[in-house]
This record gives sequence, structure tokens and C-alpha cells, in this order.
Amino acid sequence: MTISEYRGIKLVLTVSDSELTKTGSLSELEALRRDLAILEEKLAAQEDLMVTITHDIISPASSIGGLASLLLRTKSDNLDERQRKIIQTLEKTARQQIDLIENVSEYSRIICGQVDITKFELATLDLLNECARRRASMAADKNIELIVDQGESARFTADQDCIDKVLDRIVTNAIWFTPAGGKVELASRTDGAWAVMSVKDNGTGIAPGRIESIFNPAEKDITFGTAAEKGSGLGLCITHGFVRLNGGEMSLESMPGVGTSVKLKFRAPGG
Repeated sequence: MTISEYRGIKLVLTVSDSELTKTGSLSELEALRRDLAILEEKLAAQEDLMVTITHDIISPASSIGGLASLLLRTKSDNLDERQRKIIQTLEKTARQQIDLIENVSEYSRIICGQVDITKFELATLDLLNECARRRASMAADKNIELIVDQGESARFTADQDCIDKVLDRIVTNAIWFTPAGGKVELASRTDGAWAVMSVKDNGTGIAPGRIESIFNPAEKDITFGTAAEKGSGLGLCITHGFVRLNGGEMSLESMPGVGTSVKLKFRAPGG
């Protein structure tokens, strides 16, 4: 058996003792080892290329977005209403491009095993309350009630940066797809050996045919929020990846016109 590890991904080549006794098996094994080494080199080259492309595209997009924001904050009589709308569109487009590039880069890091995981014991209510604080202004802008059920907290072990990103993406989606005057509720509980967190909204919901493939990046379907918000289509794929990297489970229930409920489950200490 040959084990080769690349950026945290173990590539295992197994050959039985009986196979090794056959003529040519050893030479075939060496050929497979060489192929494996070539594959590792190609993966490394692709990752380096992704880093370069990401940097080269994000830099000008950030500059364009920053300049547009600066122009909009400037109180100048030189800009009429039409010009301001053009600059607002430019700023929004730059933000969307940056979001798309960062999402592609982040998903690439997940599937290539490049995400560093440092686990600590976390409390579900602390995480939910902090997430609600970070997304409070977004909810207020759409007149959406964002509440945290303070009833029960549970503890589990995971990387806090990953879990914060997971919750931020899920709550952002809930706000995007909930109309003005709606509600997004965050809650947690202990379910046997599991610490469970949930995000529930009374928004537009998801068609049954889309739920089965919603975590599959190959079948991503970009949809617009109730205020024309637009994501990259990779948000839930990245979220699902982060959850799995931390040993958790993610499930989603939804009904069109009723709303969506997302549940995250992580092993509680001793569970």
C-alpha cells in the first residue's frame, strides 16, 4: 500500500500481497506512483494559478468599487441623478464580482483541503447572538425582524471562523429571500449527542426540485432575492463544505411561499 498526502488530502494506492507476486506488478506499481507524483504537481500548479488569478482580478475590482464609493460619498453638484445611478450600478457590480471571485477561491480551498481548522469548544447561543449583531443592519434595511431564541444553548467543538462564515451566509440568504416585514429566527437546542442550530425564515421558499441539488456546485442555480439581491450560486456549497470539514451535518427544509429552515448539527462533547 502506498499513501501519499497532498495538502491534507490522502491519496491511497492499495495493492494486495498476491498481486505483488505477479510478473510486472512491481513495475506497474512504480508507474502508478509516478503518475501520482505528476498528479500532485498538476494540482499544485492549478492552485498557484488560482491564487494568481484571484489576486489579479480582485485588485482592480476593489479599486473600482472603492473609487465608486468615494464618488458617492462626495457631496458634489457636478454629479446629476443619472450619473449617480451609473456610479451606484458600478459600485454594486464591483461588489458582486469580488464576492464571486472570493467564493470561487474559497470553494477551491475547501475541495483541495487547504482550509486550516483549529477547533475550540463553542457555545451555540454566543455564536447566534454575534451573527445576529453582524447582520442587524442588513435586516433593518429590509424591515425584517431578526430574532434569537434565548431559550437553550448547547456546546460543541469546531473552528469558530468557519462556523461564523457558515452562519453569516445562511442568515444572509434568509434575509435576501424574505420580503419586507418578514421574520428570520435563530435558535439552538441539544438533541441527544448533538448540538443543533437552526435558521428559519418565512420567505419565498425553495421549489422541491431544487432542494436535492442545492449543495451541488455543478448544478448551481442563481436566483434573485426579494429586493433583487444576487449571489454567486456557491454560497450554500461553501457553507456545506465548512460544516463537513468540522464534522457536522447540514440539512434544509423548504416550501414555496412558506419559508425555509436550515439546521446545523455538531457532536456535543462526549457525544
